[in-house]
Amino acid sequence: MKQYRIFALFAGAYFLTQLLRTVNAVVGPVLIEDTGVSAAQLGVLSSAFFLGFALVQLPVGLGLDRFGPRAVQLALLPLLAAGAWITAAADTFPALLLGRVLIGLGGGACLMSGFKAIAGWFPHQRLALGNGMLMAFGALGAVSAGAPLEALLGIVGWRSVFVAIGCAMLLLVLGLAATPMPSQPGGTPRFTELVRGLGAVSVSPLFLRVCPLYVTTHGVFLAFQSLWMTPWLESVSGVDHAVAARCVSLSSLTMAFGYLLLGTVADRLARRGVALTTTAGWGMAAFIVLQCAMAARLPLGPEAVWAAYGVLGGVGVLAYAIVAQPLPSALAGRSNALLNVCVFIGAFAFQSGIGFLLEAFGGASAAPANYLRAMAALIVVQSLTLAWYVLAPRILGESRALPARQPM
Repeated sequence: MKQYRIFALFAGAYFLTQLLRTVNAVVGPVLIEDTGVSAAQLGVLSSAFFLGFALVQLPVGLGLDRFGPRAVQLALLPLLAAGAWITAAADTFPALLLGRVLIGLGGGACLMSGFKAIAGWFPHQRLALGNGMLMAFGALGAVSAGAPLEALLGIVGWRSVFVAIGCAMLLLVLGLAATPMPSQPGGTPRFTELVRGLGAVSVSPLFLRVCPLYVTTHGVFLAFQSLWMTPWLESVSGVDHAVAARCVSLSSLTMAFGYLLLGTVADRLARRGVALTTTAGWGMAAFIVLQCAMAARLPLGPEAVWAAYGVLGGVGVLAYAIVAQPLPSALAGRSNALLNVCVFIGAFAFQSGIGFLLEAFGGASAAPANYLRAMAALIVVQSLTLAWYVLAPRILGESRALPARQPM
């Protein structure tokens, strides 16, 4: 039972982190009304979560190996609680920005800490179940930022929601501090070894091939799911705020389903000789095609569009398995950390960049054409990285038939 208590503490923290990652998709329009932030400022504000998240990835990797997951969480989660409370009290853009950065910093270790805790304190035969359950808790957090949060906002208001989240996180911190946990011995690489390992990852042909496409497609996916989905639905699709909130929840549910389906599909295709690079490439290409359909305003219905968006937007996570395949196992963690840094910096750039594009085109509250122009620009950028993904094997000399592997 102690193991499940430990799991509940780490899963609860990951749930709240994913809730806060996605919260502005519903709260964003209310923030504009209550605080007077512009569309560009809202984009920067929401994307600051990804910036804070990216900044701690490499220190988190070292900290997990040296001090263990509980110590890392106890150091970072209070920052998240403080960020939630600062956001609740903020009336200006700088104060909101500070709160959002602290939320990103504080939540930056939740998933990796959870994986580390499960690996160290659960029976080996139950690791897959534990990891899957942790991811499911995170998906439920994103789901809660849709229709459930929309209903709650009408009762208590957005400031009270942030206060409550900060208090819940503080309770989890106290629970972690009070729960005895087994020690996790393990060696810690020296700083010079870490840098050399990161250098080996960064020049890997597969990393150079996959990273640009993953950063652009998943960065755009996170930018919309975490903020711009609701404004798009209200402006381009013409739905009300309640329907938009339901679509936010729906995309998170289908994202969770997609993660569960992805490993099975990739494994079965591998048995038929289809390389993982091929599966990932077609999946990310399908995500770009879906955006083309959105930009063309095909009559598909918002629920169908955003359900597909949730499934296809998660295909890029295959990049972690692809990059790790040719590397020594000791570098797998650093390859994941480097990809995390890149993709969350990309998410920061895209989420804030969409806001600046909308401002340049006439504002977030103007005609749907402004959103369509912004989407067209994003499609162009992603298409260029897709072209690189296709051509890179010839340029870099990388094997085109890399054997597939089941993703984590």
